[in-house]
Amino acid sequence: RNPLCNYENVSDILHQSYAELTYAAMDDDWSSLNFRYIGGLTLFTKLSDRNYYEHSLRAEYSLRLRKNTEEAEDDTTEVNPADSTNSFFQASLGASARHDRTIFREYDNAGLSGRLAYRIPIGEENFVRASMTAGARSYLHLSGLTNLSGICAVEIGSQYHGDFQWGIILGAGLMQYPHAAYDTSRFEETPAYVITITATNSGSGKGGIAYDTSIASSEKLLLARPKSQSSYQLQGGMYCTLSWNSGSLRCDGLFRRNFSMGVHSLLLNMDTSHLNEDIYNDFFSYEGPELTLSMQQLLPFEIQSTCTVGSAVRSFSIPAMDLDGNVTSPTRTDVNTAIEIFLSHGISLFGYSGIEISLGTSYMRNKSNDFYNDCSQWSLMAGLGINL
Repeated sequence: RNPLCNYENVSDILHQSYAELTYAAMDDDWSSLNFRYIGGLTLFTKLSDRNYYEHSLRAEYSLRLRKNTEEAEDDTTEVNPADSTNSFFQASLGASARHDRTIFREYDNAGLSGRLAYRIPIGEENFVRASMTAGARSYLHLSGLTNLSGICAVEIGSQYHGDFQWGIILGAGLMQYPHAAYDTSRFEETPAYVITITATNSGSGKGGIAYDTSIASSEKLLLARPKSQSSYQLQGGMYCTLSWNSGSLRCDGLFRRNFSMGVHSLLLNMDTSHLNEDIYNDFFSYEGPELTLSMQQLLPFEIQSTCTVGSAVRSFSIPAMDLDGNVTSPTRTDVNTAIEIFLSHGISLFGYSGIEISLGTSYMRNKSNDFYNDCSQWSLMAGLGINL
């Protein structure tokens, strides 16, 4: 049902290939430095003009500042230092870009992002983690979508002792659009039409000159103007994890509340097919509750399984429309439900080297009062990882 989120209701088969390279430049008991590169190519079967390539590079540095003197020296339990009883500092810096074909060059973008996080223990049972994330993204051919963003968050939670852990996260974010201008030769805020009047005869006959009139929609893209140049958002959530010998179950709840909606979005293009209606559909574009359940379980033959189920109710500031571009509701509302199953199996070769074979499938249903975004899709994924 409208699987590609496009006005033509066209279906297609996508082939997505990703390559990931990870390099550990430093890794000891107190610090680590890792580099990761991910490159992906998406190919369409019918709509080949929609093919695109994306890639990202990220560096992450972690520093264990202080070890809890009460930790037992003979404790060999493997615990991530970021979630152990240590004071912990983490910094990361990343860059990413996307490249489309000329017809969809509006999607071309490049960005930088960085994150700082500091975690301190509170007694023996709890901890506090403060984090700050900042980013900048530039749209090369549509400067009105270029944006700056920042998020500050505080997390209070329990240590990984026993089989139960909980946490509360509070955060505030800002997204700023420095440029409001756009190319009026290619974009417009309200639908325009071209009326063509053609003479069908010379007028020498008894009936005089006859005309034929045709009306066609403009070839320009519709661009929604934001209510403000900034988007402000508060978010609050809670999580809990129940663990056992061979697996765990985690539940995450989150609520987002927007106070200003500076959202730019491409509303429609009647002559082409898009993968997604919003050219930059990030979480600053909507508000509402979200709930996610994730279960990990070790299966026979050392197969690691992960099953994730999530649902979210999202309210947008832009109107809902039918497939003719007519406004049907002043506010677009989506109910998004998704399920994903992932299986992986690792095979050791020699030393620290090995390979990992993975298989996954996912299904998503987005029920929306906006016809363009009322859609569903499913995917099947196979992967092979090599660790040297």
